[in-house]
Amino acid sequence: MGLPLAEHRRAASTAVCRVESVGDRVENGLYSLHSAFASAANFIADDGAFLSLVSAEKGGGPFNICLSGCAFASVRFVEVHLPRLIVDGLELELDSVPAYDSSVAAFRHPRIGSGELAVLEKAYLKSATSLSMAFVLDSSRLRHFISGFERGFAERALNGCASFSARDYALAARTLNGTGFGFTPSGDDFIAGLLLATHFSSAGAQVREIIAAEKPGSNPVSAAACRAACGGCASAPVKQLLRELQVCGTSRGLAEVLKIGSTSGADLLAGFIFA
Repeated sequence: MGLPLAEHRRAASTAVCRVESVGDRVENGLYSLHSAFASAANFIADDGAFLSLVSAEKGGGPFNICLSGCAFASVRFVEVHLPRLIVDGLELELDSVPAYDSSVAAFRHPRIGSGELAVLEKAYLKSATSLSMAFVLDSSRLRHFISGFERGFAERALNGCASFSARDYALAARTLNGTGFGFTPSGDDFIAGLLLATHFSSAGAQVREIIAAEKPGSNPVSAAACRAACGGCASAPVKQLLRELQVCGTSRGLAEVLKIGSTSGADLLAGFIFA
């Protein structure tokens, strides 16, 4: 007797899946679908743990399980019992699958200097999405913000940045949290970039503690990104860009970061450079 139609579809969607890497912050648990896209799907466990199934092209991330040959939009449940991974009831092979190391700690010394940062900022301002938070670094980009919502967002973001500059980090985090565009709001991505930058500063631990107490991230996806950044963890494109910056003094890899989301990569870098 054949599989019921629903079971047949699940089997067809996952039978050709191959696991390419597993993020080092992926936790054991039973996860239910939160949101799905053409090349990624996000899942939440009852205890708040988070993971993403993503296409291999997107690269590793602290919570990413990179797959090839997966119909992401059809997956509803993921069960993780490392070294076992079960997607909609079907177990996927994890033997010899590499773990993605998301930590920036291994290459943060020497710290990013002002010269390297200037290289990144110059290249970033040439390429950043028009409606990203690049305006906090270059006020001339405010000309792109025309509608009432856009101008209100820009004003709130600038107020949040002013609080950061005044070292009122708690108020700054509250002001920016959830503001702006996108599935992960611009302000959340900016905070994640700022948190990541604190790992390259001797005074960063205190800043992280204050911001983390505000529980940044206005939805489970951006909250996970902020937790990862607070822990000094980054996705493969971001790590590669920072490594190029430190080792070679170049911004190669910038384009890959700017491809993250509609403005997410650009907003994260705005927070990193601003910090």
